[in-house]
Amino acid sequence: MMYIDPKPQQVKHVATVRFPPHCLDALLIWSSASGSHAPQDGRQWKPVLPTRITRHPVLLGIKGSHSTQRESVQPMSQRRTGLTIVPWQTLVTTPIQWHEEVCLFHVWEEWAGLEQLEDYLSFLEYLLWVFTPLAVVFLVPFLIVILLYLSILFLHVYKRKNQLKEAYSNNLWDGARKTLATLWDGHGAIWHGYEIHGMEKIPNRGPALIVYYHGAIPIDYYYFLARVIIQKGRTCHSVADHFLFKIPGFKLLLEVFSVIHGPQEECVRALRNGHLLGISPGGVREAMFSDETYRLFWGKRKGFAQVAIDSQVPIIPMFTQNLREGFRSLGTLRLFRWLYERFRLPVAPIYGGFPVKFQTFLGDPIPYDPNINAAELAERVQQAVQSLIDKHQQIPGSILRALLERFYTKRKDYQHQN
Repeated sequence: MMYIDPKPQQVKHVATVRFPPHCLDALLIWSSASGSHAPQDGRQWKPVLPTRITRHPVLLGIKGSHSTQRESVQPMSQRRTGLTIVPWQTLVTTPIQWHEEVCLFHVWEEWAGLEQLEDYLSFLEYLLWVFTPLAVVFLVPFLIVILLYLSILFLHVYKRKNQLKEAYSNNLWDGARKTLATLWDGHGAIWHGYEIHGMEKIPNRGPALIVYYHGAIPIDYYYFLARVIIQKGRTCHSVADHFLFKIPGFKLLLEVFSVIHGPQEECVRALRNGHLLGISPGGVREAMFSDETYRLFWGKRKGFAQVAIDSQVPIIPMFTQNLREGFRSLGTLRLFRWLYERFRLPVAPIYGGFPVKFQTFLGDPIPYDPNINAAELAERVQQAVQSLIDKHQQIPGSILRALLERFYTKRKDYQHQN
């Protein structure tokens, strides 16, 4: 704030003022010959507004309250280092409307450091300029590796061209299923070194119920379905959660691969018609809330056991090693669990996609026994799946160990099966 003696036109007190960007502060001035810090003769404060503001400290001249002409004010000294001199001609005596909200906004803007945003963006532009060549240098080899894997995938498909040709000649959807199965099988072989132990336990003809542990993403089950189509020439029907049928665009895929939403009557019908049927009793709950400890979330579910009893078919337990190291869920966090329990929303984030070693193990079939009920059969199947977990999975699971198993497999109490 500055005070001026109107007679000799010299500044009695001058202070530098820093104006925040986009904020034109009002300067309250008055005329006083005594140089005191308050009006002595009843004259009123007059706000003046600069017409040009810089981001640097500004030395301003102020016009007297009773003067009618514009006058220049000279600086107090020639020491102007770091100051921007603004002549009187850039000032206009005009009343202003003071808005408290605007002032508070600019105070918040200065406190938040938004005025430095331009500097931050310039710094980011500089980083982009520096690291772009490095990114290109490393990206090109990565793209070459991707092309090599795509070439391998193409050869994997081409190797089965005769089977695909025959499938397309017989049935359009059969050809589509075998084509997608070949792509998925190639992906599993390349990315996860996927293997199945005990494929001979899947019957070439006739029904069977496959019960499996559900990962955060059941990608192992997709690989299993692909192998069954390729090696057995059969389409395994599957039971999926209701929400999957509400995803736009999924209807055709679910129909082609014979996915049903799980009424017991429909499951029994599929098995009585001689099809294979896959189901995970843990379902979405197991996908979201299980973790690297591979805990089963079956609760007291026994509907799958009743389906097997009504259909009089065997049950084949299945488990895939390192499944939770490939993809993991944040469903163990309280918020996502509450959302699922309250609204049945499976919205827990999933992360992963790590190229860990996947090995699927099929247990011995549990034959139909008319002397046991659904609860007893469900308990027996759960014990069989848990036995596969205990036998083939190190607890807790380790992503690093699962990655190393792509190169070296340390067997845990099992022998390799062809």
